[in-house]
Amino acid sequence: MDISTVMNEKEDLEGLAAVYCRVHHPDNPEHHLERMKERIQKHAAYPGFKAMKAVNETGAPVGMAYGYTSMPGQFYRSKIEAFLDEKERRAWLDDCFEFVELAVDPAFQRMRMGSKLHDALLKESHHAVSVLTTQVDNRAAKSLYEAKGWVVIKSAIRPMETGPLLTLMGNSQLSRF
Repeated sequence: MDISTVMNEKEDLEGLAAVYCRVHHPDNPEHHLERMKERIQKHAAYPGFKAMKAVNETGAPVGMAYGYTSMPGQFYRSKIEAFLDEKERRAWLDDCFEFVELAVDPAFQRMRMGSKLHDALLKESHHAVSVLTTQVDNRAAKSLYEAKGWVVIKSAIRPMETGPLLTLMGNSQLSRF
């Protein structure tokens, strides 16, 4: 497997979307592909956008991770801020990298690819802290993040009214990546 930086080219961003859809919508990935491509392209325009991809021996993308600088006024940041007091907002959202997505094609899971993508993405970040959300019941993701030094900031929040319960996690040990 080769892990490299995404250069924001249309083909790379489409590859990220395809991996995401295979992981999160395995029954019908094509149905969600256009919406995910639009979402990633929107995020790619945010300040500090960084993305990593893992490709197999044929060059096809099989893993992805991306995030961007957290800025006041961004949609998801405003959702997260609602669950934090002033001290927590300063600690976790000032000089923050939002770790938005990490996905590895099911056929390539359990090969430490998620760990490598995680580390490569955070190595590219030049922020004091990073935050992410993951589903409360996603033990595999939470175990990975905890092993990488992430701590639980809030254990059961619902930033999106119709979305699942999420765990908000933070990492202030970015210098080790």
